[in-house]
Amino acid sequence: MQSGSGSSPAAEPKGSTRFNWIRRIVVISAVLALVGILGDILYVGAKTTPWWEGTHDKAFWAYLQLLIVPVAIAIGATAINWMQSERARRAEDIQEDRERKAEGERRKLEREAQAAQRVRELVVENQRAQDEALQAYLDQISKLLLDKQRPLQLSGKGEVVRTVARARTLTALTRLDGSRKRSVLQFLYESDLVIKDRAVVDLKGADLSDARLSAAELSTANLSEAALSGARLNAADLRGIDVSEAALSKADLSSANLHEANLSGADLLEADLSAANLHEANLIEAELSRAILSSATLHRADLSGADLRWAKLLRTNLHEANLSRVDLRWTDLSSANLHEANLDRADLREANLSGANLSGANLSRVNLEGALGIANEELRQQANPLEGATMPDGQKYEEWLKTYKDGRGK
Repeated sequence: MQSGSGSSPAAEPKGSTRFNWIRRIVVISAVLALVGILGDILYVGAKTTPWWEGTHDKAFWAYLQLLIVPVAIAIGATAINWMQSERARRAEDIQEDRERKAEGERRKLEREAQAAQRVRELVVENQRAQDEALQAYLDQISKLLLDKQRPLQLSGKGEVVRTVARARTLTALTRLDGSRKRSVLQFLYESDLVIKDRAVVDLKGADLSDARLSAAELSTANLSEAALSGARLNAADLRGIDVSEAALSKADLSSANLHEANLSGADLLEADLSAANLHEANLIEAELSRAILSSATLHRADLSGADLRWAKLLRTNLHEANLSRVDLRWTDLSSANLHEANLDRADLREANLSGANLSGANLSRVNLEGALGIANEELRQQANPLEGATMPDGQKYEEWLKTYKDGRGK
């Protein structure tokens, strides 16, 4: 609880408060004095000439009439002076309040300017620190590469120099932003240190999250089990890359070339793979829930056991793709090309198959209950085989076929 008038921003100054009290005391004293004089005159007049005795003696009333005008003038003047003083006081208070607000706003702007300046300084300091860390890392790895006695590139598996290089790489990556992470990875790739089947620096667990790798050349690189969440790999050349078991959630891989890439077991939750080339890619048991694969090429890709719930596969080319045991519930496959695709035991409940091409597709033991955009008769005409499948209306294929044939016979 606040105490004292000085604790509030709108409180009156002490001098102004003291002046107001003095003014009020003076006004009250003048009024009391006038009332006292008037009372005294009335008392004297009543003693000398009581009102019940008539008005034969006019002296008292004459005095009273003489006093009424000056008393009224005095009271009026006092009231006018008080009103003027009150108006002036209020004007002063308003002016003081405006000045206080202006001062407060000025100080606020100064604090904001100082904070913004501090942020800029911190950004500059951070950029400088990252540049120094990157340069130090490149110098350290360069020394290991140029070591005449034990060059890093010629080291064997398990040698100390490889352990040192890996430790320095992992440490450096945690200190760098996305653009500098690109510099590190590009340096390692161009130095042939992270090439698949002969990788010198193991990047398992490396922090490459949010790395800016748009249009990067990383074909046949080994990034298995690396952390690439939120990385920008759009339009990158990733042919034959190994990103198995890698964390690629929310990564941007749109228009990337992933021909024959190994993405088995990769976490691609909510990743953007629209228009990507995944021809003959390995996506076995990959996590692709809510991923965007619209207009992507997955010709002959292996997605067996993958999770594609709620994924978007509009106009996706899945010709001859292996989709056995794939979870495709609530997936949008409208206008997708599933010609001769293997969907054995796939779960397509409530999937959208509007305009999808299922000619020659293997739908044996598939679950199509609640699937949209396709009828039982259309499935029978396109897919082969359908044995053991659950049709969109919930019937088993064999039961529906018997009813269908009986109906046609009748």
